[in-house]
Amino acid sequence: MVSLANRPKAEVRPDDSIERIASLHPNHAKVIASSDGLGWQGLHLEVCTNIGYDGDELMVDGHYVGIQLNDESMVIGRRNAAGGWSETIMPSRSLWIHPEGTPFSARHSSFSRWAGVVIDGEFLDSVMGQHHELRAGHVVEDKLLSHLLAALVSQICDGDPRTALNKALSTSLIHTFVFALGCRQGAPAPALLHYGGIAPHQIKALKAWLDENIGSALKVEAMAARVGLSTAHFAREFKRSTGMTPWAYVVELRLNLAHKLLLAGENAHDVATRCGFADRSHLCRAFRARFGVSPRELAARSIGLSDAGNSVKA
Repeated sequence: MVSLANRPKAEVRPDDSIERIASLHPNHAKVIASSDGLGWQGLHLEVCTNIGYDGDELMVDGHYVGIQLNDESMVIGRRNAAGGWSETIMPSRSLWIHPEGTPFSARHSSFSRWAGVVIDGEFLDSVMGQHHELRAGHVVEDKLLSHLLAALVSQICDGDPRTALNKALSTSLIHTFVFALGCRQGAPAPALLHYGGIAPHQIKALKAWLDENIGSALKVEAMAARVGLSTAHFAREFKRSTGMTPWAYVVELRLNLAHKLLLAGENAHDVATRCGFADRSHLCRAFRARFGVSPRELAARSIGLSDAGNSVKA
C-alpha cells in the first residue's frame, strides 16, 4: 500500500511505487498482508504497521486511499499550501484520499496500523462509466467507504482469498468500493477538459514553461490546465509521453538545477528558494535522496576537487 509507513525522508523518492515505499525500511515498516498474487484487477491493497513515517512529495500511479486502523486517533503532519507543515488529528477508521497525478507529503512519529489502496485511474473511469475525478481529503470520515475498505482488508487478512468464492467476492467488493468512492468522494470531470492525449508540441511548450517557472510554486493542476486536461488524465498522458510522472519531472528539473548552482558555489538557502523548494531542509532531503549526498557534502567535495586541481597545476 502506499502505506504511510515511516522511513527516513531521504529514502523516499517522489515517484516511488507502493511496493518500494513499503519495503524501504523493514525496521520501521512491516507489510502484514497484500493483494499481490491474487489477480485483483484495477486495485492494489496492502496492510502494514509503521513506527513513525516521514515521506515528502510522494506520488504513486493511481488514486490513493488509506485508512487509519489504530483504535485511537493519531496526529498526522502534512504540507500546507504555504509549503510548511500543519498537524491534524486523524480519527480511527478515517480515510486519507489523494487523487491521481499530484504529490502528497505526510509524517507522524507514533506506531500506526494502516491499510491503503492504489486504484488505477482508468479502472475508476471504467467503473463510473466516464472520466471521473476524486476530491482530495486528509481526514475523510465516511462510514460506508470505511466499511467497504475494511471488508477488502478482511479478504486478504482472514481465511484463504485464493478460493473461487473468495475471488468472486473480492471482485464484487472491489467494484462496489470503487463505485462508492466515485459516487461519494468524486465527480465527473468537467466537460471542458478533453479526454485525448498530449501532442508533442504541447509537451515541448510545457517543458519550456516549466524551465522558466521552476522557482515558482508549481502545481500539477496548473500543468494540466495548460494542455486542457483533467489532472488525473494529464498525469497518465504525461507519463506515457515522457516516461515520468509530472511531479517526478518537476522534482528532477529542480534537483538538476540545484546541483548546478551548488557546484557553482551558491549557498543552499538561496538555491532552495531559486529552485522552488519549500525551504533549505526540503532541498537537503530531496537532494540526498537523488544524489546520495547533502548539499554541504557536495560543496565540500567540489572544494576538495578544486584544491586538488590547483595543486596539480602548481
